[in-house]
Amino acid sequence: MSQEAVVVDPMAFVREGRRVDRRLSVASLPRLATEVAGDGGDFAIRLEGFRDEGGKSFLLVEVDGRAPLICQRCLEPMEWVCRVRARLLLVPVGQSIPEDELEDDSYDAVEVGSRQDLLALAEDEILLALPVVPRHEVCDAPLESRGASKESPFAGLARLRSGKDPA
Repeated sequence: MSQEAVVVDPMAFVREGRRVDRRLSVASLPRLATEVAGDGGDFAIRLEGFRDEGGKSFLLVEVDGRAPLICQRCLEPMEWVCRVRARLLLVPVGQSIPEDELEDDSYDAVEVGSRQDLLALAEDEILLALPVVPRHEVCDAPLESRGASKESPFAGLARLRSGKDPA
């Protein structure tokens, strides 16, 4: 089930100072759904167009939500809390980004065409915020399975080298 797109002329969206508020499930965000552990979780997304004092066109992207991930330390499910606040400088296709603007870390420049799906931009920001290695703040490594003793592979090599029988 994919969410209905919000396809607009992004420059007109900014000029008119428009705003979109949506509540989306993880399942409705197809690229994100492949990265999380299940389809539970949802996100409140706010997109707002504005111009700064210099007349530059920006899109404010705010995302608050939760999604299930698997902890890479204990391999148990965990809830990931997402909070994104991003300012995107909208640059029309074919226009170059001035070098001095590339050094400003308060926003990211995004090339946009005359039609842009704003929810896809919000999904991009969520994907960028995903932890590379999800893990709980505090957890233990998985326990060995019952009855199995873990032998160092080097111990087996030492027995072979010394000619001792492993039995």
